[in-house]
Amino acid sequence: MKHPLRILLSSVVLLLALFPSPGIAGSAKVRQGDRQVAGMYLTGRGAPQSDNTAAVGYRRAAEAGSPDAQVMLGWMHEVGRGVPKDLDEAARWFGLAATQGNEVARVHLKHIETLR
Repeated sequence: MKHPLRILLSSVVLLLALFPSPGIAGSAKVRQGDRQVAGMYLTGRGAPQSDNTAAVGYRRAAEAGSPDAQVMLGWMHEVGRGVPKDLDEAARWFGLAATQGNEVARVHLKHIETLR
């Protein structure tokens, strides 16, 4: 049961990265650009695939306050993709996104609690 949930959550996170919500698309251009470029590196669509480079872009956008980037960076820490696997760091980023009303982040926080 845990594996199908992880696959579903990962798919939702990737879709959010590739197709931003209108509220995020209208916010700071720098956050949007960093997040979109990071998505290109993560997927290898439009840029050479590089998890490490994707993590750098998501971190910049996450630190600038993008909840979608915070979710992506949290997910990367949750699964250890491009960054060290670290559930505490994942929970920190998911928590920041959740405080901004991001429902995906709330789901991930609950999932991390089951892993601890």
